[in-house]
Amino acid sequence: MFDTNPREGPVKGGTKVICVGSNFRDTKNITCKFNETVVPGKFISQSEIECIAPPTTRSGFVPLSISMELDMYSPPLQYLYYDDPVIDYIYPICGPEYGYTQITVKGNNFVDMGHDKVLCVFNKTIFTNATIMDFETIKCDSPPVLNSLGYS
Repeated sequence: MFDTNPREGPVKGGTKVICVGSNFRDTKNITCKFNETVVPGKFISQSEIECIAPPTTRSGFVPLSISMELDMYSPPLQYLYYDDPVIDYIYPICGPEYGYTQITVKGNNFVDMGHDKVLCVFNKTIFTNATIMDFETIKCDSPPVLNSLGYS
């Protein structure tokens, strides 16, 4: 058995996926299979194989297997392909300086990928946790505005 880091990537592909397990060997025949698409694998160590996720045409879970020898694949685990999220609008568009205004973000392609994977970003520097409500809705709280001394 093996695990991967990360367990998800965009449909455009190109994500470096590290497969973590044990007793891997550098056979020069290492491959990774994302659904039915086979890509070369790279031996990193006895516990790590690197794969580059290929592009796909649709989002969703696909089986991911690895092979050290030709066509002898491991039992699969699930790898999630996702579309780039699209933000249509947010509301409210303003709130008090002390923060903690619940903001609703509307758009599409919002996928819950686990704890601390979805964040709202304010001023490109302040990150707050976000909650995926559904495929089209995210909720998060605004941060307090800090003065020049760093106090709200």
